[in-house]
Amino acid sequence: MTDPDLLGDHERRYRADPDPWNQRTSAYERAKRAATIAACGPAPRRRALELGAGNAVLAKAIAPLADELVAVEGVPAAAALARVRLEPVVGARVVEGLIPQGVPAGPYDLVIASEILTLLDEPSYRMTLRLLRGWLDVDARVVAVHRTEPHTRQARSAEVVHADLAGQGFLSRVAGNGSTGADYRLDVFERSV
Repeated sequence: MTDPDLLGDHERRYRADPDPWNQRTSAYERAKRAATIAACGPAPRRRALELGAGNAVLAKAIAPLADELVAVEGVPAAAALARVRLEPVVGARVVEGLIPQGVPAGPYDLVIASEILTLLDEPSYRMTLRLLRGWLDVDARVVAVHRTEPHTRQARSAEVVHADLAGQGFLSRVAGNGSTGADYRLDVFERSV
């Protein structure tokens, strides 16, 4: 997400409210988080990566599934909140940086992209798709979850993102809810080569 207006908007939101999208309290967000955690598959994972961690509500829930969790966040106010939330969690760390440039080198055997790939500007999105294979360990799983309801700040729809992931020659879609009327699309991919 390198659109300066969008980054500025998110910075203002996180400065005004530590949970601007009600991730801790919304029934919708709790259900989506539970589905995302279930989609991560069996624990333990060696090394997990969350792209666009926000205030780390999801990252904290995922952390017990992995020996190490790297949460990448490009909005400074959100990254500060994420650091506080993850400070007591052994093996978890927050990297403040834009995607994909700020992503530490892999390999990861679990990558979670929740509500982020629809927001990346086109060059960052294309570069993320190109770099993804290099981030993945041989037995890696990618969990992608994005709202299906369009909003004005999206650069692309959930359907486009998930189709692009499915089109990567090194990923096989193994599970997901497709676009069957849910408020979000969740797909699970595994590295196939």
